[in-house]
Amino acid sequence: MSIGPCCSFYKPASIVIEDRVSIAPKVAIIKNPNLNNQDSVCVIKSGAFIGAGTKIYHGITVGENSIIGAGSVVENDIPPRCVAVGAPAKVIKYILDT
Repeated sequence: MSIGPCCSFYKPASIVIEDRVSIAPKVAIIKNPNLNNQDSVCVIKSGAFIGAGTKIYHGITVGENSIIGAGSVVENDIPPRCVAVGAPAKVIKYILDT
């Protein structure tokens, strides 16, 4: 796992970061304004890459081997093996097994 400089992980939240995850600089895991239960778990699955400056709301799961583009705002769960970008983050491509 690698976590870049200036990342922010705000309470209250449980955060699970699995194996082989890369988190670029200035990523923030923040309160979800649309969720009443701020005690929810944020999960970043194995092999995921989170681009610089991304914001991820509490309660979100980023799927295994997914890529989140720089500057994205992740408001919903991201499925495994895909590329998601934008604000809010949308899946633009699925990564096929080789």
